[in-house]
Amino acid sequence: MTEDQTDQDFLGSIMTDLTLTSPDGGENWKLSSIRNITWNASGITGLLKITLWKGGSQIGVIANNVNPAAGSYSWTVGQYLGGMAVPGTDYKIKIKEIGSSTADSSNANFTLSPGITVTAPNGGQTWKIGDAEQITWISGGLTNLIKITLWKDNVLVGTMANVAPAGGSYSWTVGNYIGGTAAPGAGYKIKIKETGTAAADTSDSAFTLIN
Repeated sequence: MTEDQTDQDFLGSIMTDLTLTSPDGGENWKLSSIRNITWNASGITGLLKITLWKGGSQIGVIANNVNPAAGSYSWTVGQYLGGMAVPGTDYKIKIKEIGSSTADSSNANFTLSPGITVTAPNGGQTWKIGDAEQITWISGGLTNLIKITLWKDNVLVGTMANVAPAGGSYSWTVGNYIGGTAAPGAGYKIKIKETGTAAADTSDSAFTLIN
């Protein structure tokens, strides 16, 4: 049997689908945290472009040439090519098949709130007391100084510094804190917190100090 054009259009419409599933509206994601943008794709043959929108306007491209079959993209929240979003409540994500009109967006707005993420030491390191090592982080939407503290077995050891968040790193003489030097041992973590707010992050797992 020969299909007429109506049949072909109908078959094409049910075989091709691209649906954004997260963030789809109502989420509150902290800037600089790691979240998955997720979607369902069926019959999509072209690569995807992922963009960030605020108040109905595109503010940046998050990623190009993404394989639709992956179903997810690991996003450092707020980052787009060439910039970082600011806190706000009116964000949406749009995914689009490159070279076609097939696309989908978040059904409703989601929120981006100030955040910070410790990137080093983030667990498993062995650092020598007295050496110079870099404590590093990524942040978004922070306006106050951040306090860097050292913890051992979830007990505060001491404060190292109060610095501007934008720098993204602090050169640490390993073990040193204001008023003392930490002892060798395992179970250490770094915590970074914005002064005056609840924005904070801690090493995902412990690191070790040695002589």
